[in-house]
Amino acid sequence: MKLLLSQKNELFKIIQINNFSPNQFSYEEIKNDINDKEYSAVSIAYKLLPEFNFKMTSPSSSYMIDYSPGVSTIFIKTNYQSWDNTCEIFNKWLLNLKREISEEDLWGNLVETLKGIGDNIINNDVKFTHSQFQVVTYNMKQLQTKISTLSLPIDDINAINQKLDSILEQGKTLSKFDWQAQLVGALITILIALSITPEMGKEIWFWVKEIFSGIVLIQ
Repeated sequence: MKLLLSQKNELFKIIQINNFSPNQFSYEEIKNDINDKEYSAVSIAYKLLPEFNFKMTSPSSSYMIDYSPGVSTIFIKTNYQSWDNTCEIFNKWLLNLKREISEEDLWGNLVETLKGIGDNIINNDVKFTHSQFQVVTYNMKQLQTKISTLSLPIDDINAINQKLDSILEQGKTLSKFDWQAQLVGALITILIALSITPEMGKEIWFWVKEIFSGIVLIQ
């Protein structure tokens, strides 16, 4: 489909009203498949994240619209009869886009922090002495006790503690360096797999550093 110059200008102005620069977007006339038929369409994409885009197709008198992000879903497909309705949806799309690109990626930041900590582990092939391992065992129990105070489902707490028990057992044979790597890897897996908020994840890691830093050499 092709838009009238006045329609293109209206979209341009809506972008500006929402405090974006039109230069942040690409405007293309593309092909779009609908029910195994190919129609011409217009695509407006946010250049930095092209997966966030707004597509319009007009196979008849109505406008078929696909856009991402939506209000509460990644992708929305809808149908509107008038150009005015289409402009309203375009404005809503820009509001959704502004929300998503302004959000801090708390999960991503937390995982990157843990990976960075893992990269900074001191390479030490020495194994724990008997007395050191006794301290590690005591410290692990302290960590598990603290984790049990979090507002998590009991099944999640049990899963975390079972994983930590397994990591502790490996400390009998692994070097300090290898054991620390296993501990960091287990924490990353736990945070991703279970219903743990970024805030809880940071709290758990604070406890780990506080409890183990003296003997395990976590920086």
